[in-house]
Amino acid sequence: MRIGIRARITLTFLALVGLGILSTGAYTILVLRRNITEQALRRLHQEAAWVLVESPRWDPESIRQWARSLSLQLDRRITIAVSGQVLVDVYRRAELQEGGVFEAPEVRALREGLSAHSRREEPGWGPMIYVALRARDQDRIVRIGMPERELFVLVQQMRWVIYSGMLFSLLLTALASWIVSNRVTEPIRQIARGARTIAEGDLAHRIVVRQRTELGDLAEDVNRMAERLRSQIQELRRLAQLQNEFLGNVSHEVKNPLFALQGYVEALASETLSEEQRREFARRALRNVERLNRLFSDLIEISRLEYREDVLHRELFDLQELVREVVETILPRAQAKGLELHYDNPPTLVYADRLRMQQVLVNLIENAVAYTDAGHIWVRLLRRGERVIVEVEDTGRGIAPEHLPRIFDRFYRVDKARSRREGGTGLGLSIVKKIVEAHGSRVEVWSRPGQGSRFWFALPTRPEAEEGQG
Repeated sequence: MRIGIRARITLTFLALVGLGILSTGAYTILVLRRNITEQALRRLHQEAAWVLVESPRWDPESIRQWARSLSLQLDRRITIAVSGQVLVDVYRRAELQEGGVFEAPEVRALREGLSAHSRREEPGWGPMIYVALRARDQDRIVRIGMPERELFVLVQQMRWVIYSGMLFSLLLTALASWIVSNRVTEPIRQIARGARTIAEGDLAHRIVVRQRTELGDLAEDVNRMAERLRSQIQELRRLAQLQNEFLGNVSHEVKNPLFALQGYVEALASETLSEEQRREFARRALRNVERLNRLFSDLIEISRLEYREDVLHRELFDLQELVREVVETILPRAQAKGLELHYDNPPTLVYADRLRMQQVLVNLIENAVAYTDAGHIWVRLLRRGERVIVEVEDTGRGIAPEHLPRIFDRFYRVDKARSRREGGTGLGLSIVKKIVEAHGSRVEVWSRPGQGSRFWFALPTRPEAEEGQG
């Protein structure tokens, strides 16, 4: 049988409090009985001492009459013995002729002291309490007894009062424990319901627990977990979509040069071609092989950067010297298009991977040359505190705003036909982004159609400045 947590808390609380109430009540009654018994014994002792002193000294008949009158007044059993002979043993109006007075435990104990008491069952009377005293001259013995039930009439009345109070306390405790357990378990039920809703797929669901307790903290933790899980699922979906796009793009990018290469190889197998045609087809086939080689090289490069297989080798070097080397290799193409390439900067030390920075500069400057039909290209190095801002700006065609969020995605091209015609793989800006992020920075872009584009990122000037750059 499954018992809910609220019922468990209620029953546990009720059992503990009930046990405490019962123990307290039982102990109270026990102490009360003991105190009443001790008080009764002291009172009987006082009465026996008074009888021992005040009993008449004359003839036995006078002693008997006096004892009968006193027994009615005190409602006691009175026994008086003189010189080993029982003169009177009376209770209320009854003269008791039974023997064995001197064999009673309280009288027998007088041989060792002047007073004694006992409790025992008497036929027809029930439990009786006795106190016996002996005179110092060993001549007179007085014993007084009373029914025990008369002592505990008040105890019986108080017992019912105590039992009634205990029952009322238990009922009040049950009500209080139910209210408390409900307040404790209601947030737990809310969290359980919310967790089931989240487990069923509603990751946007939020658990609301207004108590500022550990349960409220637990609800917040579950909410954060659901939010993090929702973000991870969204990221997985995004990555799955990107993966599908990536596979589609890879297959498309590989398929075109492969088909072209297949066609050229088949043409070379023809015996009707002239020597000049064979050389031309061979050159075209070689260009497609080079295109495939660049494509796979770029894919391997991105994989290394994404999975951190290629660790950066940072060093302190002059970035302006590297800019000059890169520009000198690209300058002939820029001059062929009539572009002016500006790259004069003062010597600028940075702490970075020199080879990787060379890849970044090559990609950015080549893109600027490829997409600028006329005008200027600037490569700037701007010192900002402990960082250097690297900028590549052109006066080219620019990029429409709808393309900007995706220009760093793999295989994404703004002008697909022109990119393929000029030999691009569509992975250059993705590689730039990965390398810059591996350096702890972020590549930014500004562009307007017809106004040109500007790309920039930051590098530290020394190892200690690497932290906190963005």
